[in-house]
Amino acid sequence: MAILKHLSSKSANYKRAVEYLMYEQDRLSNRSLRNEDGLLVMRENFLIDSLECNVSTFDAECRMLNKTFRKNQGYSDVKSHHYIISFDPKDSVEGKLTVKDAQKIGMDYARRNFPGHQAVVCTHGDGENKSGNIHVHIIINSLRKRDVKRQSFMERKCDSLAGYKHHLTNKYLAHLKADLMDVCNQKKLNQVDLLSPAKKRVTEREYWANARGNAAHGSKFTTDKDFLRNAIDKASSKCKSEKAFDSMLRDNYKITLKVSRGRYSYLLPNRKKAIRGRMLGTDYIEEYLRKRFKENSVKYPKAFTMHSDLPFVKDLQNSAISITNRAYDRKVKINNLKEMANTIMYIEEHGIENRDALNDSFDESRHRTSDTRSALKRSEEGIIGLNEQIHYTGQYLANKGTYQAFLKSKNKGRFRSEHESEIIKFEAARRYLKEHADNGTLPSLKYIKSAPGKFVSLDRLKAKRSELISKQKKLRTRYYSAKNVEKELYSIKRNVDNMLKEPSIDKDRKKHRNHEI
Repeated sequence: MAILKHLSSKSANYKRAVEYLMYEQDRLSNRSLRNEDGLLVMRENFLIDSLECNVSTFDAECRMLNKTFRKNQGYSDVKSHHYIISFDPKDSVEGKLTVKDAQKIGMDYARRNFPGHQAVVCTHGDGENKSGNIHVHIIINSLRKRDVKRQSFMERKCDSLAGYKHHLTNKYLAHLKADLMDVCNQKKLNQVDLLSPAKKRVTEREYWANARGNAAHGSKFTTDKDFLRNAIDKASSKCKSEKAFDSMLRDNYKITLKVSRGRYSYLLPNRKKAIRGRMLGTDYIEEYLRKRFKENSVKYPKAFTMHSDLPFVKDLQNSAISITNRAYDRKVKINNLKEMANTIMYIEEHGIENRDALNDSFDESRHRTSDTRSALKRSEEGIIGLNEQIHYTGQYLANKGTYQAFLKSKNKGRFRSEHESEIIKFEAARRYLKEHADNGTLPSLKYIKSAPGKFVSLDRLKAKRSELISKQKKLRTRYYSAKNVEKELYSIKRNVDNMLKEPSIDKDRKKHRNHEI
């Protein structure tokens, strides 16, 4: 499921925003990590690009634009907006989405929905705590750089004019969510309804209050909202009426239930203002809870448990449908018999002689899938490195002439102010090339243009990238093929295990048999 988050910032330090995207972070202290030498640790798997500006000069260009229009000068002004598109981890596992695909989605999304704004778009290949979800960060300067064509989602006339700020309303946010859902549907990605309210509404502020509280206290730390949710969940699961619900909250958790115009709000003993149910999520509003009270008051007959020796049982033992519907039970059993026949045919066709041979084939397929996955990941990392090398090499070559003129100029301060963007780009590229040079020294311009070493010509770099992309496509095909074989063998192995397992014997029959012996 792809989700969309929005954060606004009043910080004038745009450079810190880019640093967050490119370098590893200690999220609890909100600082960039450094190695033993004091250098920033770059993230492993990411792609970064920009709109209406350059990544390396995003900070300077945003400040210059703000100064030009005399906006974003106050402490309380919102300087930037940060949007995060987080994709379902299943999308990357199933091969539907790569970091490159997500970056393209993010760039297209930013062009459509934030036209005219200076923006940095960065895709990270992994989520927090190594959750495996690919996610895209879009950071925009709140001030629009140029006039753009008016779009249907723009509510005010000035929303298309340069010098005016990004205006996020509920209607605009709904448009952004709907657009993301359309993209996911077109790309066949996993998706949920973003326009429906969340069952448990946890804000970014509350999330980090929890996380930093855990780190600070060394034990479980809960915010007021989290404590409320837990208390309401426990009380609503047992209560059959609003009166009983109110009583349990007050007696067990010292929480006062307030009902105003039929709407629930909750007052904690350490607070003067009640927290409304809708601020906690849809599972804590009056409509949902009253429905739950009615469900608790309904008595359901206990379903008896049955034991089946059939393989591929489709949860018949715990299914209420199978107990009350014999036709359903019969249909599933017939389907199980067909699957058993298919399993036997597969074993004969592939010449699998015994159970050990099947296990060996499955283990071999798992290793093959793992090796191919590792090779595919290495190729992706190689392409990312080449893209970065191409970017900075081109930036170095394009701005070297300006920098040399700067060194020769008599009034360096004036020259730098007139050519600040080009000089910043050159210095960033030079710093990158020095860090990645074999001996730590910057190679000559002639070496970069013609030498067959590490810093080769742009044409050679691009040719090498094309070669790697072609290789990556073949590896991806091999990976999907190996993965399918592994899934197939896993199913066959599971089926065989079910077919050959010993039938269970009723306890009374077993005792009687032992007595006869």
